[in-house]
Amino acid sequence: MNQEFNEDLLEILACPKCNRDIEYVKQVQQLKCAKCQLEFPIADNIPNMIIDEKS
Repeated sequence: MNQEFNEDLLEILACPKCNRDIEYVKQVQQLKCAKCQLEFPIADNIPNMIIDEKS
């Protein structure tokens, strides 16, 4: 199950901390918020966008 992340989802996804747009970093298969510098891993085409309370 090594499919590419559907970049069309970036139109509806936002950083859960600041609500800004996020970008897809293909080289490391993650999403990143330019403002917060938070990084969200993608596993099996599902981004894990849960932030812990310390972030």
